[in-house]
Amino acid sequence: MGRAETAKRLGNGVYEYQGYKLANCGHYMSDYKVWWVAVNIRTGYITFFAKSKKELMQKIDKNELLI
Repeated sequence: MGRAETAKRLGNGVYEYQGYKLANCGHYMSDYKVWWVAVNIRTGYITFFAKSKKELMQKIDKNELLI
């Protein structure tokens, strides 16, 4: 399953994808994962959390299908 778009890199750990800014929140030792967040560019609110950028993009794609 391919994506129509790819994430555009804005800086270190920051990407733009379908109206969202994807940001790497860093490595958390308590769960040994790197967390990512998606911030809606229009509203400025965090909409999604995920353990990988790929998973975050899949959540955004799935949400777009529901709208």
